[in-house]
Amino acid sequence: MNPRIRTAQPSDARTMAELLANVDDYPKWKEQGVDALEKVVRASLERNHPERLVLVAELDARTVGYTAVYWLNYLFSPPEGYVSELFVRSDASGRGIGTALLQEIEG
Repeated sequence: MNPRIRTAQPSDARTMAELLANVDDYPKWKEQGVDALEKVVRASLERNHPERLVLVAELDARTVGYTAVYWLNYLFSPPEGYVSELFVRSDASGRGIGTALLQEIEG
């Protein structure tokens, strides 16, 4: 099954925070807890960043990953995207979620 990819909304903050709280490489996030992470994620998603795109991936109506890309605009060449974050739930790993998110960015 292919994931559904869509633009993240402030209402996604809780599920994104839950995902981040379970990233083993960042124990600080786990220590902060889901409630604190949710506030940070929500505040970020509520701010207008025209140069940023945040996408979430869903399987069976459940958020299983997300990515954030920042667009760098140049005067004489096309914009370039810098992927600053790409996380996939461990139980969804190996199912093409990260690839689908990156393909959506590439358009």
